[in-house]
Amino acid sequence: MNDKLEKKYISKDNWKRVLNKEEVYSLFKYEELEGEVSIIKINQVTEPLYKRYNDISVKLADNGYYWLQLAIKNKNYWITAMYDSNKKLIQYYIDITKENIIRQQGESYFYDLFLDIVKLSNEKIILLDEEELMDALNNNVIDKEEFEFAYKEAREIIDQLETNNFKPIRVCEYYLDKLSSNFNKGI
Repeated sequence: MNDKLEKKYISKDNWKRVLNKEEVYSLFKYEELEGEVSIIKINQVTEPLYKRYNDISVKLADNGYYWLQLAIKNKNYWITAMYDSNKKLIQYYIDITKENIIRQQGESYFYDLFLDIVKLSNEKIILLDEEELMDALNNNVIDKEEFEFAYKEAREIIDQLETNNFKPIRVCEYYLDKLSSNFNKGI
C-alpha cells in the first residue's frame, strides 16, 4: 500500500466543527454490494459548513443534519450522502479511493486518491480536486498508474450517475431511514 496516501475513517472523530453528534454503524449487504454503513446525526455545530461550487453555495452541515457513509468492499470509491434536518438530500460526495478497509463499529477507513465527485440534489455532477491529483503525481505521492486509475474510476462513476445507474445511491436511500430510526429509540 502507498504509505503516502491519507487514511480517512468512517467515524469522523476528528471533526472539530461538530460539538455533539450521534452515530450508528452497521455492516451491510445489499444485492452484490457489502461493507459498512454509518449515519451521523449532527446535533450541534460550532458554525454551519458551506461549500461553494462555482456559482452555487450549498450548506452541508448544521444542527440536525445527517451524513450517511458507505464503505463498500472491493470498490474504489467511498460515498458520503448529506441530508438536511428533514432528511432531504443535499448531495452525494464520492471519494475515489486506492483501497477501502472494511471493519466494523466505526473502524472502516480508506486511502484517498484525491479525486472526488459531487452529485447535487439538482442532479448537477461536478468533478473535484483535479489539481490535487496532479500535485500528488508531480510530488511523487502517487505514480502514473494510480493517477490514471483515479480518472478511469471517476469516469465510470460519472457515466453511471448520468444514467441513474449508480447502485450505491439506492443503498444510501435504503439505509437513511433504516439507521436514522435508531436515534429516536435512544440507541
